[in-house]
Amino acid sequence: MNKFLKLSEEELVEILKRGDLNQQDFLLLKEAMEHNGLTGMMMCVGGDFDNDEDPEEAIKEYIAYHEKISQKISKKEIERLKKVLFLKNATLADKKIALVTLAHLADQMVFEVLKKFHECPDNELHVWSELAFQECRSFFKSKVFGEPGITIGSLSGVKDNRMRFYFIFKTLDDETVNFVTKKTMNESLNEAVDLFDCEIEQAKFGIDHMILTVLLPFDVPPAEFAEAVVAFGNRDSFIWHGDFYVNNTHLPKAEEIKSFVSDQLSS
Repeated sequence: MNKFLKLSEEELVEILKRGDLNQQDFLLLKEAMEHNGLTGMMMCVGGDFDNDEDPEEAIKEYIAYHEKISQKISKKEIERLKKVLFLKNATLADKKIALVTLAHLADQMVFEVLKKFHECPDNELHVWSELAFQECRSFFKSKVFGEPGITIGSLSGVKDNRMRFYFIFKTLDDETVNFVTKKTMNESLNEAVDLFDCEIEQAKFGIDHMILTVLLPFDVPPAEFAEAVVAFGNRDSFIWHGDFYVNNTHLPKAEEIKSFVSDQLSS
């Protein structure tokens, strides 16, 4: 039974704005919003974030800006907003209004402009650019294929109804990754792929860690996948630590990997 189905459109949107939804509630909310005839994009964000920009806060502000945009907009205004994105003297607030407004236009030329901006956004607008690009793509796709509905988005990207996640796994104590460890873990990852119907895009090994880029189905909790990987990898001998790092916003940087590994060594 979907607990969200009896809620109004306004109540559903308010729940989405509040966030803090687990994986199951996120999918139930999507179903309820589609049941109410809503269209657009739901953005799922979780994990550790870069200190320079907090994606969760950026998304909340992006959503709040929706109240500032006009529902009716002239062609002349659309052209002005397209130019604003690339003006060096345009304020950050003006560019944010431009991004949110253009994101809701199911127009190919607007989509191309957002795509161009998305390739090299202002430093403070990386998250905003990603949100606007994905949202416009969702509206444009619905218009072209005539399939209105709610699409799920992620700052790391979505492919074939799977969401991209980045994991770091750490070896135990003084255990190190060698040829046998890699062979065993690659076999374990194949088991995880079969079990969770996921896709391992990349597996990189360091001397004391492993980084995975994985496409997980929307209904698979990342923690469940990670726990299975550790359990499979430790089946023959204990090598991998039970703690893990995961995010769906960006590939972990060198300092993040070092920090995670150091934390485990000191714990």
